[in-house]
Amino acid sequence: MSKTIKAVQSDMESLSKSTEALMFSIYFATITSMTAEEVNTNFGISKTVLLRQYRFATEQALARANLLKTNDIVTIQALVLFLICVRRHDDTRFVWTMTGLAIRIAQSLGLHRDGAKFGLSPFDTEMRRRLWWQVCILDVRASEDHGSDPSVMTSSYDTELPTSCNDLDLDPSQKEPVKPREGVSEMTFCLIRFEICSLARVLTYSPPGGCPAGPMPPPLTLEEKEEMIKEKTTHLEKTYLKYCENAGPLYWVAATVARLIAAKMALILYHPLIEPDKTDSLTSDTRDRLFMASIEILEYSQLLEAEASTKKWGWLFATYIQWHAIAYLLGELAIRDNSIIVKRAWQAVDNCFGACGVDIFKGKHESLLSKLAKDVVKTMRQRL
Repeated sequence: MSKTIKAVQSDMESLSKSTEALMFSIYFATITSMTAEEVNTNFGISKTVLLRQYRFATEQALARANLLKTNDIVTIQALVLFLICVRRHDDTRFVWTMTGLAIRIAQSLGLHRDGAKFGLSPFDTEMRRRLWWQVCILDVRASEDHGSDPSVMTSSYDTELPTSCNDLDLDPSQKEPVKPREGVSEMTFCLIRFEICSLARVLTYSPPGGCPAGPMPPPLTLEEKEEMIKEKTTHLEKTYLKYCENAGPLYWVAATVARLIAAKMALILYHPLIEPDKTDSLTSDTRDRLFMASIEILEYSQLLEAEASTKKWGWLFATYIQWHAIAYLLGELAIRDNSIIVKRAWQAVDNCFGACGVDIFKGKHESLLSKLAKDVVKTMRQRL
């Protein structure tokens, strides 16, 4: 991208519409990642105003790039980057709806099929893999925001995970596939998220109308799902996490996020948001384990946003509201006696709601998740 920017500096007419859209998405992402103080210091204008200006400019650039009819992968890159960032600001169903559009356009370009199977170059294959899996991340996140199932089914794509490598390892002219790096790479954080995204889809998705291709397979048992989480956790530890220690802030973030989401998967198994009464059948040990896991999920989420060495990625972490942990803690706090661990849980919940702000139950969060959480809050108020 840096080469493209340098090239167009002397000849703006050579800038394609798709590249223009991508550049504006990058501008929008840059402003999103900055604090209000940084924006004011560098640009002499409020962050709110600048975000509004660059969002409008990005949307206009996507329209000029003929988004709805595009055959250019760069335009989809621009759209996906824009949607990743706009989740931080938009309180409507805009991202959820536009993610559906991104999925359809990606499928129309064949991103759901692995490029290596069709003789595409190693560079193009890697770029397509990276983009498709970012679309999958958007799908899972937008679905969770609205309490719906993901749109992309595991059986609908065969695109492999990207290779663990650095950007400098890739070259458009290379003929042989890039060799994976041993240890950490610039793709480590993304690969961890992609792997967990794949697991989350399997654990949470249940087609309401059965399987269109034939008899629907029997649903996974709780024990089978727990085993899948254990296997995935072991795989992540061996493949990525053991290399992350002392490798730098980004890799500490990667390891923390991996363990945080693994704990979250255990909560999802018991569906505290979908079937709140189901927790009554849990053993005391299981409830205590989930209670501690929920506390740690909220604490680590806050740590990721507040830690000085990782604060520059705080804008991304702030888009992840840990609904399952919040709902489980609120339900347990309504019935548990006061203790040191209960006080710790209250502190974690207070910090979470304080960080999210008063708009936590508005806009895009006005979904099954937030409605159930509000019901729990109402019940607790009646008990006090």
